[in-house]
Amino acid sequence: NGYPRATAAMIAAALALIGTTRSASAAEPKVPDGFKVKLVATVPAVSYPCQIATAPDGSLFVAEDPMDQVGPYEADNGRILLIRPGKEPVVFADKLRAVFGMVWRDGALYVMHMPRMTVFRDTDGDGKADQSKELFKDLGPGPKALNDHIVSGLQFGIDGRLYISVGDKGVPDAHGPDGRNILLEGGGILRCNPDGTNLEIVSSGTRNHLEPNLDDRDNLFTYDNTDDGLGWWTRVTHHIDGGYYGYPYDYHDFRYRMLDRLAEYAGGSPCGGVVYKEDAWPVEYRNRAMWAEWGKRQVAAASFKPKGASFEVAEMTAFASPADGLEFRPIDLALSYDGKTLYVADWGMGGWANKTEKVGRVFAITYVGKAPETRPRGKDSDPLDAQFKQLDHPSFNERTRA
Repeated sequence: NGYPRATAAMIAAALALIGTTRSASAAEPKVPDGFKVKLVATVPAVSYPCQIATAPDGSLFVAEDPMDQVGPYEADNGRILLIRPGKEPVVFADKLRAVFGMVWRDGALYVMHMPRMTVFRDTDGDGKADQSKELFKDLGPGPKALNDHIVSGLQFGIDGRLYISVGDKGVPDAHGPDGRNILLEGGGILRCNPDGTNLEIVSSGTRNHLEPNLDDRDNLFTYDNTDDGLGWWTRVTHHIDGGYYGYPYDYHDFRYRMLDRLAEYAGGSPCGGVVYKEDAWPVEYRNRAMWAEWGKRQVAAASFKPKGASFEVAEMTAFASPADGLEFRPIDLALSYDGKTLYVADWGMGGWANKTEKVGRVFAITYVGKAPETRPRGKDSDPLDAQFKQLDHPSFNERTRA
């Protein structure tokens, strides 16, 4: 893969796997009272972590992106590690383009490694993908350059559809498995069915967000990674179907021709994110959008309140920030299915194309304070009337399961 792989013994020794707890130290980010930080993995067990995803059984998938550090840009040297409780980590999939979108759904891992979107399955339970299916081969321009402003983050809505974040390099001509094709100039949001059919444009006119964040009613928010100055700033946007948000033609001078952002936050580089839609943390965290803010060295948390037919940002705070001496550069986030733990992929460096220094960490931030009252979760084997009763459960994952 273009750099030395750690042996299984090295990996096992280097990982503080799920189920152990360490108190926060100078080497770990600062988090609010009631939360604990654990180092899950670091070099050499994992290098250049760019994306993380979780599965209901506690599995943690960590994608590595050496292409954007050691190069070359045309390389297929990305890989995905699988970390499972009580087992040695394994390479789930490799020989990938830089991975900048991952999400789990119905026993499969959806992976965006532009211009390809591939669905991987492990059918024999050994932790290694033995089936793969490409849904798209042309979902983006396939640049042989820095992996930026591209098709990236993936999230499923409660409507069962896959939402796809697109940077302003756009989608010149994508073809789905049903023959449907689209063209998107600039950035926006796409969506399709889980099998790739019915690909369509949701919104356009954005620049470089890396994640489509959906709340518990599928309201869609992005945090645009736009920090070039001259009025191009990081900004939070509420997307509606068919919405056009002004980039690049109208944002400066013709704002009456576009839908506006909710708020701007000057320079920065927001990357991957999640909305907290579970019930294991205190109520004040529910439906907060969290973004890995690589440029500002923090995990940012935003709460929203209704404003007319849209929303406004009620509060934007730092949920996790660097301790003294820590080069904390979060680049992606993922929640455990039980809602207790937020995983943070930390790029560990404020730059790209470093040919010599191997960096990167994965942290787990777990709520250990007084637990809120929670309703029991069900099982797929429960009778139908029990499943119906779970459709108003406060946990998004439980509602989706039911």
